[in-house]
Amino acid sequence: MAIVLNTLLIIVTALAIPGVINRTRAILAGRKGLPFTQHLRNVNVLLRKGAVYSTTTTALFRIAPAIYLGAAIVATLMIPVADLYPLISFEGDVICFAYTLALARVAIILAAMDTGSSFETELMGDVKAGFPSPAEDIREKLDLIKLLVKHNAATFFFRVDGVSMVDSGMDEGDIIIVDRAIEPYNNCKAVCYIDGEYTVKRVEISNRGVRLMPANENNTSYKPIEVSPDNQFIIWGVVTYTIKKM
Repeated sequence: MAIVLNTLLIIVTALAIPGVINRTRAILAGRKGLPFTQHLRNVNVLLRKGAVYSTTTTALFRIAPAIYLGAAIVATLMIPVADLYPLISFEGDVICFAYTLALARVAIILAAMDTGSSFETELMGDVKAGFPSPAEDIREKLDLIKLLVKHNAATFFFRVDGVSMVDSGMDEGDIIIVDRAIEPYNNCKAVCYIDGEYTVKRVEISNRGVRLMPANENNTSYKPIEVSPDNQFIIWGVVTYTIKKM
C-alpha cells in the first residue's frame, strides 16, 4: 500500500509542479496569469499534432523520444516521498537512477546526431531574371543545408498551416526555416509560442511591448495579437527562408 501511495504522490506532484510555478509567478507579479492546468492543455495540443520525419533519419530518431520517456518514468518510480518506499527500490538504486537519466540524455543526443542532408545537388551557375545570358561553364557541389542553415543545432523546419502570412510570402504548405540562434529584432518574421500554441507572425517590438502582426490584407479575420504580461509567450525562433513548391 505504501509503495502505491508513494507512486501516486510522485505522479500528482509531477503534474502539479508546473501549474504551481506558473500561478506563483503570476501572483508575485500581480497578474492574472495562466490557468493552473495550462501545461496539461499544452501537452494535449502537442499530442494531437502530426509528426514529420526526414527521409535521411533512421529508426533511432523515432525511438529516441520513447527511450527518453521510458527512462524518465523508470527514474520517477525510484524517487521516495517522505518515509514511503518507492516502487523500484534496491541496493545501489541511486547509481541506477543516475544512469537511467544519463540514458535518456544519450538517446536524445544520438537522435540529434542521426540526421543528414539529402539536398545535395549541383550548382550550375547564376541565372538572369531579366534577359538570358550565355551559359557559364560553372559546376560545383551544392549542399542546400549548408547554403540555407547557418546554425545546424539551432535550426528547425516547419510546414506552414494557414494563410495569415501570405502577403509575407508564406503560403499554406510552404516549408519555413527557423533559426533559434538569431536574436529576434523588430519586424522580424518569427515562430512564436503563446499560451500553448505555435504561430508564425511578423513581430513588432517597441517600448510599449510586443505585437504579433498577420500579413493577409484580403482576410480581415486575422487581427494583430497584443502580447500582455498574462500571456505565456516566447519568440521561439526567427524565420530565415521560405521553401516553396512551384
